[in-house]
Amino acid sequence: MMKRICLVLACLAIPALLFAGGNRQNRGSADYLRYAWWGGTVRAERTRNLIALFEQRNPSVTIEAETSSWDDYWVKVNTQVASGSLPDVMQQDYSYIALYNDKNLLENLEPFAQRGIIDLSKWSKNSVDAGRLNGKLIGLDLGTNCWGMVVDAEILKKAGITIDDTKWTWKDYEQIALTVYRTTGV
Repeated sequence: MMKRICLVLACLAIPALLFAGGNRQNRGSADYLRYAWWGGTVRAERTRNLIALFEQRNPSVTIEAETSSWDDYWVKVNTQVASGSLPDVMQQDYSYIALYNDKNLLENLEPFAQRGIIDLSKWSKNSVDAGRLNGKLIGLDLGTNCWGMVVDAEILKKAGITIDDTKWTWKDYEQIALTVYRTTGV
């Protein structure tokens, strides 16, 4: 069974990983890779543009792009696991990555980094460590999500609420939301 390279929360940094291995299949004289990710149309367009640029700079490499919505992606990946046909490079998510790693389906990227095929010199330690699981570097964290909140200061003022946004909890949030609703109808 061939192992796959995964991108953890990845979207656009294909070039660093494409020469890292995976299941290169010789289609004629060109290297051939399948790259799969989830996302909307903007992400798909940007990724396809990046693939085209990569192929332009590396004419011997052909990349087959596979994109899906979030829900469809995981159904498709599970089907590919069952049929032994995972993509060579694939986007992953922290909520699923252990499952694929535990099944020994993901490639350890550490040897590629040690040989300089993947250059991690400009990556933060935290970012690299985010892709480690059970002592292996199985993914590269190419993006970060963070929680954020936007409040309507005028609505809070109408409700008579001031908040210390450095210390509030989910319980505080719930109470603020209820107070705002009860006093303003919003």
